Amino acid sequence: MNSAWYVSALILSAGALWSISRKLEQVWVRKQTQRAFEGMRRMGSQVKTPLARFHPMYDDWLRQMGSRRTAKRLEFQQWGLAILTLAVFYNLSRNILVSLVFGAFAFVFPVLQVRAGMRRIAAEVSREMRKFILLLRIYVKSGLSNLKAVQRVEPHLQGKLQQVVKDTYALMGHLTFQEAMQILAATSPSEELELVAKALKQGAKHGSEVSENLGQALAELNHRDQLKLSELRERQKQAIHMKFMLFFVTPLVIDVGLYVWGMLGAVSHSL
Repeated sequence: MNSAWYVSALILSAGALWSISRKLEQVWVRKQTQRAFEGMRRMGSQVKTPLARFHPMYDDWLRQMGSRRTAKRLEFQQWGLAILTLAVFYNLSRNILVSLVFGAFAFVFPVLQVRAGMRRIAAEVSREMRKFILLLRIYVKSGLSNLKAVQRVEPHLQGKLQQVVKDTYALMGHLTFQEAMQILAATSPSEELELVAKALKQGAKHGSEVSENLGQALAELNHRDQLKLSELRERQKQAIHMKFMLFFVTPLVIDVGLYVWGMLGAVSHSL
C-alpha cells in the first residue's frame, strides 16, 4: 500500500515539475523577447546555476538534435529528477547509499537522453549523405548554380537531413554560399555532414569546382567507412576468440585441473 502511495506521489510530482519548468521557460522567453524588442541588454546580475559552465555544450547538443529545450531547462530537469528519485528511494529503502546511486543515475539521465537523440539523428543523417552528395554533384555538373542545386536536392532527401538542407537553402538566400556552408559545418548534427560542408566551404573560398570538392568528400567518407568496417571485423574476431576461450578452452582447463587435483588427492591419501 505504501509503495502505491509513493508511486502516485512520484507521478504527481513529475507532472508538477514538468508544468513548473514549462511555466518558467515561458516567463524567461517572454522576458528575453521584451528586452530584445526594447533594445535592452542583459546585465551581470544574472543568477548563476551550478552547471552554468556546461550550458554552451548543452545548447549545442539541443540545437543539433532539434530540441526546443534550453540548457537551463535541461539542468532544472536534472536536479529535479535527481532530488525526487533520491527522496522516493530513501523513503522506500531507508538506505542512503542505494538512494544516492539511483539519484545519481536520475541526475545524468536527461543528458544521456539528449546524447542518445544526437546519435540517432547522426545515424539518420549518415544514411542519406551519399544520396545528398551524388545528387548535388549531378545537378552542379549539369550547369546549375549552387543555390539551385541545393534546392533541387532537398525534395529527394528524408528526415533530419532534409530539414537541414532546407534551412541551409533559406540561409543561402541571404548569405553567400561560403558563409552558409560555414554555418552548416558549425551546426551540423553529423560528422559526415560537417566534412561535406567544410569541403564545400573551402571550394567556395578558393574558387575550385564544387563537384571536385564533393568527390573528395565522398572519397573521405568511403575511407572512413572502410576504417570502421575494419574495426568492426577486428572486434568480431576478438569476440569469436573470447567465445572460443569461454566455451571450449576454459572447461578443458578446468577438467584437467580437477583431474590433476583428484590424482594428487588420491596419492596423498594412499601415503
